[in-house]
Amino acid sequence: MNTKKRADIDFLKTIAIIAVILYHFFDIQKASSKNFNFSLFDGGFLGVDIFLVVSGFLITGSIVSKLYSSEFSILEFYKRRLSRIYPPLITLCLFVAFFGYFLLLPDLYKEAVVETVNALIGIANFRFANSGGYFSLATVDKALLHTWYIALTIQFYILIPIILVTFKTLFKNKFRYAVLILTISLICIAPKFCVEGKGYLLTQCRIWEMFVGASLFLFKDDLNSFLVRENSKISVFYFYAGIIATIVSILTVRLNYGEYYVHTSAFTVVATCIVLFSNYQNSFILNRYTTLLGKTSYSLYLWHWPVFVFAFQCNTGLSVMSVGVIALILIATTFCSYKTLETKKVSAIFSLLCVLLIAACYVYVKKVDGTNYLQNYMIETQKSSFTEKYKNTDSIYFSKNNFSIDKIVASNEEEPKRFIIGDSHTGQYKSFYLNDYNNSIYFSSIAATMAFGEISANYKTVLPPPLNIYPVNRVTFFEFYKKMLDTLIPGSKVILACNWHVHYEIFIRENNLKKDTENYKKYIEAVVADLDSQIKKHNDLKFYIIGQGAYISRKDLQCTKLDLKDSFLRHVISQGNCKTFTDDIEDKTLMMNSALKKYADIHSNVTFIDRNIPLRQENNQILGYDDNHYPIYNDDHHYTFVGSKIVAKYIMNIVDEE
Repeated sequence: MNTKKRADIDFLKTIAIIAVILYHFFDIQKASSKNFNFSLFDGGFLGVDIFLVVSGFLITGSIVSKLYSSEFSILEFYKRRLSRIYPPLITLCLFVAFFGYFLLLPDLYKEAVVETVNALIGIANFRFANSGGYFSLATVDKALLHTWYIALTIQFYILIPIILVTFKTLFKNKFRYAVLILTISLICIAPKFCVEGKGYLLTQCRIWEMFVGASLFLFKDDLNSFLVRENSKISVFYFYAGIIATIVSILTVRLNYGEYYVHTSAFTVVATCIVLFSNYQNSFILNRYTTLLGKTSYSLYLWHWPVFVFAFQCNTGLSVMSVGVIALILIATTFCSYKTLETKKVSAIFSLLCVLLIAACYVYVKKVDGTNYLQNYMIETQKSSFTEKYKNTDSIYFSKNNFSIDKIVASNEEEPKRFIIGDSHTGQYKSFYLNDYNNSIYFSSIAATMAFGEISANYKTVLPPPLNIYPVNRVTFFEFYKKMLDTLIPGSKVILACNWHVHYEIFIRENNLKKDTENYKKYIEAVVADLDSQIKKHNDLKFYIIGQGAYISRKDLQCTKLDLKDSFLRHVISQGNCKTFTDDIEDKTLMMNSALKKYADIHSNVTFIDRNIPLRQENNQILGYDDNHYPIYNDDHHYTFVGSKIVAKYIMNIVDEE
């Protein structure tokens, strides 16, 4: 069977590339705004699974036909693969290198340097896996993120000829059973590697799909004789059933809380296999128009993601004009790549030399300092040194499990009558208390942790990557909180400051719920119930609940940190548009703060403080940078030193005035 000219395979690849492109396009829109909720193509990532199975099927076919006739050469196979894969990939890397210099921020350009080297040597998937996993990455910061699949393909191409030749030598005509056993073994061990969000990218978790395709090719005749039995009607049934099942899987399969597992791909893999072994070529849906994208899928896959990333950096939106321009650019780059690089023979040695040259150039570029368009605001905004006033006075009042309650004593007051506790949204204020605050205070911050009552203290769920690097310390947090409430003298003031929103992820996982408005309301009710459980026991203390802060979109965040007076980017980015921004989770912020304020209003010893007030500008916009152009936000929800000082000063003025 000549697998190279099968229209059904090109049609499968058409489905796969459309799914991937639509998934990536809408994924970027979600990255630009947390309020973008279009989810129809959330299963589009499964298009890669189709590619993996098809690749295993086709490559095994190209090897086995020559293996049986003793004409196969591993060296020749590598040369053909090198000539097929690298010319378009090298061109893409040059494209990213050139346009990235103008359209990527310096830190992102340096990241692209590393990505390029890893892409060219075929290990990109491991780099991205060790950066937190595919679904947790800031995807719009990775111009070559999609090359993880190319890396996985390269690794398979290196392994499969060696494995097939070895098995053929050892097991003669029974070698295909050895391949089948290997495939089953890989399927069995793959789940062990699908942990911490890394499974989607790791070779040991995904290569089984390629070996399924390999095994399918080796046993296709057996399957046909058993299932089809040369009955064309049965073949037609399997073909359409497989196509429909493939499309349905893409439209219906969803990740469970953003985590990939082997069973996530199972339905799609089986559906793809059904189409492949049916080998039906006479369908009306198989024509040059429906298979065109499949034939050009490699070039289209290579070019679509960088085009999307660069378009995002240029602040394109979802207007018909913007989408049309992006589509035209993508069509042009794909056409040029396919016609001049894919269909033309390029010397394998030339490709290899280009790989080495580009890798060497990028390594050099990475080591030297290029033009930096970012202000040196980190030094100014993240300083945390002690002033003379507080030198050597920050002591541990209580500690457990490597966490502590710090006692920060001012010169004019010995025993603190204030206590602030929370997650990193308390931690961000510590520099203010050490450098600028004139009163003593107890201070405790445990990152990514919140437990003001029994409900949250008993949660067992760990936050998803990248926050999963923080251990679960809810019991310690709750113990600290209760201990201090019992220790503080009557009339003391307790300040509760958290990123209330981020712990919603814990709530839905713990209770196996979906993310929707009704469940967010249930989460808020749980938060209020937790707060009330301890507050009602301490009527002699005054509590201050600091509300939910605004989130800044990645695009606005980058804009606030730029100094573009000498940059080409000044022509495509208007910094004046990002001095203020709209809260990226505005609806949830309003819901949370409304509930917290309502609770405070009916309790005489509780005050709600809206920390967005000192940053709120006209038209309900939030301040992005101050008059000196120092950014207010360090990331999408934490303040810089400048921002934390503004907000903490506002909070403590209210606390100290009462």
